[in-house]
Amino acid sequence: MTPEFFAELGFTDVVEIGESHVFRHFRCRYDGKDAFIKMAKNPEALDSLQREVTYANFMTDFGLPETISVLRGKVHTNGDLPFCVFPF
Repeated sequence: MTPEFFAELGFTDVVEIGESHVFRHFRCRYDGKDAFIKMAKNPEALDSLQREVTYANFMTDFGLPETISVLRGKVHTNGDLPFCVFPF
């Protein structure tokens, strides 16, 4: 994925902040807010991203104590590699 790809989707100030053997991690701005991108290094990791976002969204909707911060995420499958985005 290139900065141009992320720019087309509305992300700005995209900076890679780390990676694991399966994912790359970025910080960025989206819709005027800070956000976190977790991008798969291969298409087979889509299931993992979908489960993570589903769990985070469920826990956010369920209601957590104030000291715990889990935010609603969204999976993007357009492009070569899937990624999910969480606002900070």
